[in-house]
Amino acid sequence: FTEDPREIRAGAEVSLRRDSSVRAFVSFGGRDAETTESIKYYAPRNYQAQDRAVTAEDYRAILGKEYSDRADAFFIWGGEENDPPQYGKVYVSIKPKVGTRLSTEEKLAIERTVFGSRNLLTITPEVVDPDILYINPSITVYYDDSKTTLNKTGVESRVSGVVRSFANSFLGLFERNFRMSKFSSTIDGSSPAINSNVTTITLTKKFEPNLSRPTPYAIKFDNALFHPIDGYTPILSSEVFGHRDLTSSAVVKPLVDCFLEDDGFGNVRIYKVVGSQKIVISRNVGSLDYTTGTLFLRNFNPEYLATGKVDLAVTVTPSNRDIFARRNQIILIESDAVQVVAIPEKTVIDRSASDSAFPA
Repeated sequence: FTEDPREIRAGAEVSLRRDSSVRAFVSFGGRDAETTESIKYYAPRNYQAQDRAVTAEDYRAILGKEYSDRADAFFIWGGEENDPPQYGKVYVSIKPKVGTRLSTEEKLAIERTVFGSRNLLTITPEVVDPDILYINPSITVYYDDSKTTLNKTGVESRVSGVVRSFANSFLGLFERNFRMSKFSSTIDGSSPAINSNVTTITLTKKFEPNLSRPTPYAIKFDNALFHPIDGYTPILSSEVFGHRDLTSSAVVKPLVDCFLEDDGFGNVRIYKVVGSQKIVISRNVGSLDYTTGTLFLRNFNPEYLATGKVDLAVTVTPSNRDIFARRNQIILIESDAVQVVAIPEKTVIDRSASDSAFPA
C-alpha cells in the first residue's frame, strides 16, 4: 500500500494507489470515509470557525466535524430568529441517522462536550428535536390492466413502494418541501400501465400530552388549512384519548374515549361517540387558526392514550397541495399512512362521435 504524496487541502481528494500484493484487513471502531462533497463543504468552514462557536455557520461546522457519523442533517438558528425570540441563545436541531430525535442524555452531552468549551459565555446553545410534519397521501390510481401482469392488489403494492422511494429521495431532511406535481408525476411515470392518479393529502403532528395535569399546547403545522367558509365540515381530527365525561350527572365523572375536532368556526371541541352519534362533552377547549395552521389547546387534560401510545396524533386538511417545511421542520411519509386504491380501466374510443364529426 503506497500513498501518492500530494498536498492535502480543503476540498481536495487524496489519491491512493493500492499494491495488489498487500493483504486487506477488516477495520472496526471508526467512522465512514468522508465524501468529497462533505470535505468541500466543511473544510473551509472549520478553518473559518477556528474551533470556536460564534455564528450559526460555526456551530454547523463543529457539528459536521464532531457528529456527522451519527447524524443525517443539522439545522441551526439564532435565538433572535426564534418564535418567540430568545436572545442570547442558539438553537441546534439534529436529525439522527436512526429515528427522528435524540434522547435527552444525547442532547445534554452535545451541549456540554461538543459546544461546552467552544461557545461564547454570552450564548447558550440548546439542542432541540426536529419538528416532524407527517403527510398522509390518499391515492386513487387508474391503470390499463392490458399493459401489466399485476392484479389490482399488485398495482396498489407497487404504487406504495413508489411512494416510499419518493419519500426517501425527496423528503426526510431539513429544508425539503413536498411538491404535489412532482409526487403525482412520479406515480404516473412509474409504469406505462398507469394512466393517471388523483391524490389528496392530510397533515399530522404528534405530541406527548401531560396525562397528570391540565397543560396548554401550541401545535404548529405552519401551512394554511382548508377553510372555504365559516361553519364548514370539521377538518381537524385526533386519535382516541381518555377524558372525563362532563355530560355525566355522576359526582365523579367517568373516563370515556374521546376525540378532538373543530366546529368550522375555529373553536376546538371534545366529543365522544355513542353508537354512530357524536356527543360533544366540551365545546371550547382551544382554537384552530386556519390561516397560520396553528392548533391551540387550553388546559388540555387527557388521562390516557390508546394502548402502547406515548404521543397523540392530530390531523388536519391543508389548504394547498404543496407543503413547505419551515425552519427545523422535517416532512415525512409513514408507510402505514399511505392509502392506495387501484382502479382498472380501458381506453374507449367513441367512433360514432368521430364519424359524425368527419363524414366520409
